[in-house]
Amino acid sequence: MTDDDRPDDSDDDDSRNDVVAPCPSDGRKKRLKTSARRELIDLIVGQAVGASLMRRLKTLTGRPLVVSVKAPGADWCKPLVGAFLRTNAMAILRDGSTKGDNAEKGNDVVSEALSEGKHVVGVSHLPEALLPATLTRAADARVEAKHPDGKIIRRLISMCVGRPPKNIPEDIVAGLSFDDIVSAFRRGATPSQVVAALAAASSAKCRVSVEDSTPPLDRMPGYARELREWAFALAEDVDAWRRHEREWRSISSSVVLAGPPGTGKSLFARSLAATLKVPMIATSVAQWFGTTAGYLDSVIKAADAAFEGARAAARNGGTGCLLLLDELDAIPNRNNVDDRHAAWWTTLTTGLLLRLDSATSDREGVILVGATNHVENLDPALIRPGRFDKIQVVGFPDSVGLAEIISFHMDGAMSPADVLPLARTQAGSTGAEAAQWAKDALRRARTAGRNVCFDDLVAAITSGAEMSPGDRRVTAIHEAGHAVVGVVVGRRIEAVSILSKGSTAGATSMRRAGSCFLPMDDIEKEVTVLLAGRAAEMVVLGRASGSAESDIREATSLVAAAHGSFGLGDDLLYRGSREKATELITFDPAFRRLVSEHLGRLMDATLDIVRRDRAAVEAIADALVERGYVEGDDAERIVKGAAPIIEKGDTR
Repeated sequence: MTDDDRPDDSDDDDSRNDVVAPCPSDGRKKRLKTSARRELIDLIVGQAVGASLMRRLKTLTGRPLVVSVKAPGADWCKPLVGAFLRTNAMAILRDGSTKGDNAEKGNDVVSEALSEGKHVVGVSHLPEALLPATLTRAADARVEAKHPDGKIIRRLISMCVGRPPKNIPEDIVAGLSFDDIVSAFRRGATPSQVVAALAAASSAKCRVSVEDSTPPLDRMPGYARELREWAFALAEDVDAWRRHEREWRSISSSVVLAGPPGTGKSLFARSLAATLKVPMIATSVAQWFGTTAGYLDSVIKAADAAFEGARAAARNGGTGCLLLLDELDAIPNRNNVDDRHAAWWTTLTTGLLLRLDSATSDREGVILVGATNHVENLDPALIRPGRFDKIQVVGFPDSVGLAEIISFHMDGAMSPADVLPLARTQAGSTGAEAAQWAKDALRRARTAGRNVCFDDLVAAITSGAEMSPGDRRVTAIHEAGHAVVGVVVGRRIEAVSILSKGSTAGATSMRRAGSCFLPMDDIEKEVTVLLAGRAAEMVVLGRASGSAESDIREATSLVAAAHGSFGLGDDLLYRGSREKATELITFDPAFRRLVSEHLGRLMDATLDIVRRDRAAVEAIADALVERGYVEGDDAERIVKGAAPIIEKGDTR
């Protein structure tokens, strides 16, 4: 028997290192009639193993037995082993808390014990994965110790405290660990007080983190159609399972929500729970560390408790439960962990994988939802079928989605149609930002003692980022140039804005060509639009500012890729990916000259367009300076209705 397999007797409370001194008795409170710890374990083991098998384990006559015992959870393993240590069996504990807890370790211990005529009992919440393979293969009996139900709790109260009250719920200890249950049996407690303590602990453990105000997805704004369709399909599957028309294993019940911060992944999970009509339990690696001392076994038990709570909540009424594993990328990719920490993290990650694996754990009724900002950092084993079956991207909402989010958080004070023109100017914003604008606008109106208005929303978006009059004019000219050239080359303008947000002074939203595979003429149009802001500054203001850095970077990258990656230049030579082609500009003088000359020709063409349509540029810029934004339709009307500037020598 190895050190990894040697448990402490769960009944030996005096051996705990954290007990400094015994508490003196005041002599007034009566003691429990018997030990709740021992009686609970004996009831659970007796129910699972049966009296006949237990009698055989207590004798050494006849053929030695091998018994595999599945515990309700990792925290139950050590107490359960205590019951078998009182027999004549050698007991092996595997709760996943050490790196030796796997099927490859301890097989020699099992075979040696059997050859010496000893019974062998293995206890684990994941026996096939954690117990020695020899034990599970040779087992004469495979039993499962069930989480206690109302019947067990009634018997335990009767044995330890007194006559139990009537109508104890069957799920009275749903989600509770072994120690959670035992802690309710305090000295001097009455049966009713024990029941009340158990009910309160279970309610706290399985507390649903869905807020009452979180609406289901058919009323939740801002999410993409594909994401909603997946959720509604899952809801239909779960309903069919509840009606016993589908088996749980036929349902794809796990997903990773991946996307940038602020896109509403956790909110989507809460809304999904409301859609499915199930409770939601949220957990994370940070929570496992924050609620424990941080030791490996305590972190593993905290993780296991979250899964047990979800399973218990799912069993309650047979409706299911959603378990959210937030910040999933906090579980490191084992391939990237340094040698110093590899053993620690490998043990934790492996235990989690076994918990997630539908082939080795009981996940019936549990919908698993992981959330991450960095899906590329996840351990590949996490996102294979049978664990997390699918990855759903939660991206930035489009303009319609932003408008719906703003209206939703303004409690209908302004309709989506009212705020859509402004939403169109904020492309690339997150749902969280839109919600904050709405709340800030409402607060401004409340402070002023009036109803919220459009200007409150504009002020909320631009708060803390006001520009000087000079910068406002430069930004307006720049964005007007993008809009005018965009219309000329056939782009559909959605909005033009100088409502600054963060580091972005202005933006022009437009629909680009639909295909991902652009011919050279479409690439040139795209580059022309990118260069238009700088061109407008040069034509109208007589000089260019440094505001076009990102435009020039993107234009240079596109032209370099056209020649070096896409095979659209003078030759078909592949010089590398788009990124490599851009880097090549630094090291290859000939390639640099080729890209530079092409950009120069496109810049000349862009300047020609801006000179011809300067009146439209200035008209849009004036409107931007005045009100901060111009809707796409208005911008197009200005471009198509403004008289072109006919310069001297122009023969058109």
